[in-house]
Amino acid sequence: MLDHLWSIVCQSSSIDDETNRLSLFNVIENISINGEEGQRILVPLQFDIVSSWLRKDISEPVHATMKITYTSPEGESILQQEIVFEITKTPLHRTRVHFPNIPVITSGCYKFIVDLKVGAENVWCTVATIPLFVKILKSK
Repeated sequence: MLDHLWSIVCQSSSIDDETNRLSLFNVIENISINGEEGQRILVPLQFDIVSSWLRKDISEPVHATMKITYTSPEGESILQQEIVFEITKTPLHRTRVHFPNIPVITSGCYKFIVDLKVGAENVWCTVATIPLFVKILKSK
């Protein structure tokens, strides 16, 4: 089995090769952009969603699939990405999912929903919801 420890949205992240220490840069909780409400805007801001996982039984390898769904303030799915990972040697594992931009349409609270499916099970379990507050400023 697998426990979700945390997930965070940041502009970039780095893992030191020698120490395996993780650095998170420019955590993203809100953005303000110029534009028009109601029109799709691709904000040219690359970002990562970094998650940490704990394998409960270190004698058992874990095969899992993580799904990240990015939703609008109305709950509409805008983006979705899945990654498959396996934990066989260590109790802790990190995942990093990269996105090239952030699409927005209106001001409000967007959400990144992190779901997990373990092994051959076909059941998704929501393990985290990360808010992103967006404010669209009227262009002059």
